[in-house]
Amino acid sequence: MTGNDVPKYLGCGAQRAAEIENGAARPAAKIIADLIASQECFAAAMDACSAQRWPHSKFLGGGHYGVGACPAHRLREVEMHHVDLGLGYTARDWPDEYVEWDLTILLNTVPERLSSDIDRRNFMAWLAGRADTIPVLNLDAW
Repeated sequence: MTGNDVPKYLGCGAQRAAEIENGAARPAAKIIADLIASQECFAAAMDACSAQRWPHSKFLGGGHYGVGACPAHRLREVEMHHVDLGLGYTARDWPDEYVEWDLTILLNTVPERLSSDIDRRNFMAWLAGRADTIPVLNLDAW
């Protein structure tokens, strides 16, 4: 909102990874309280951006997508981590709108995430209808 493209994490990816690792061991009540506070802060920031007609929406904040894409990426975080909780919510429960948006994005990351030349070829053959079964692939994390 100030016109400065500041990083999302001052310590970049290392800070993010450390916060996730350190935060995971907290009691459930503290994690839930943090989630609620985070959601309230996020909603306030989105309201402020909307009220100002999304100034600086192209700023990357040290990331690979602009600030204007934050609402959609927050949806990804909620949907993916909801499945991660293991409480019965699965990928089959994802809303159609979410799948329509994120499937294309995730598919676009596959070429650089396939670990080997044979995995690339097997995946390509399957996509082209030249393989009878979905290949077992080694995908690097995204």
